[in-house]
Amino acid sequence: MMPYYISEYANNGPWEERKTLWSVPVEQTSAKKAEQYADNYRTYILSDTRSMGDLVFYWGQKQEHTHTWFSIFDEEGRKSQVYYNLKSLWGQHTSKAEMPPQIKYMLINQQGSKDTLIYNAKDIKTAQILMEDKADTTLQYKWEIFKEGWSYKVAEKEKRPKNVPLKIIEKHDNILTFRVPEKDGPYRIFVYVYDQKGNFSTTNVPFYVLNQ
Repeated sequence: MMPYYISEYANNGPWEERKTLWSVPVEQTSAKKAEQYADNYRTYILSDTRSMGDLVFYWGQKQEHTHTWFSIFDEEGRKSQVYYNLKSLWGQHTSKAEMPPQIKYMLINQQGSKDTLIYNAKDIKTAQILMEDKADTTLQYKWEIFKEGWSYKVAEKEKRPKNVPLKIIEKHDNILTFRVPEKDGPYRIFVYVYDQKGNFSTTNVPFYVLNQ
C-alpha cells in the first residue's frame, strides 16, 4: 500500500447534514464542528502510519452556504473551537481557560433546529442560547438574521445573503425576543458569542416565514 497525503478535511459539509422541510441544511454549532474535525483526524490520519500529512479546510473565513460553515476564524480574526482542537491534535497543549465559550444549542420558543420552524410574518419569538458552562458576565452576544442562500450551484463563488434588519423587542445576553421578518421565505438567525481572549463561538437556526 502506498503512502498518502490528505489535502483537505473538515466538518460535515452542507450536502451531508440533515435538511429542513424546505430543503436547507442544518448547521452544527462551532463546538460540534470542532468535534468532527478531531474525529476525522483521529480516524483517517492519526491511526494510519501510511499518512504523510494533512491539510485542513478552511484555514480562514469564507462564505460557503453560510459565512460560518467552514470558517475557523471570523472576519476579525477571532478563533473558534476548531482552532484549539487542531492545536491540541498537533501537539500543542491548550488549557480550558484559553478556549472559547461552549454553545450547546439554540432554541426558539423552546424548539430547536430539529423541529420544523415555520412562523407567520411579524410574529414575536424568543431565541435562547444554552451554554455548557455557568453564566459568564464577561461574554458578549451578537445576533443577526440573514435570508437563506438556497440557490447555490456547485463550484460557484458565493456571495453572502442579505442581512435582514433585526427588530429587537428585548435582549438580555443569551436571550433575544425579536419580531419575525415581514417577507415570505427562508431565513437563518445567527448568534455569535465573544470572550475577552479573542475567541468566538457561533450557531444558527433556519426558519421559514409565511405572510398570510
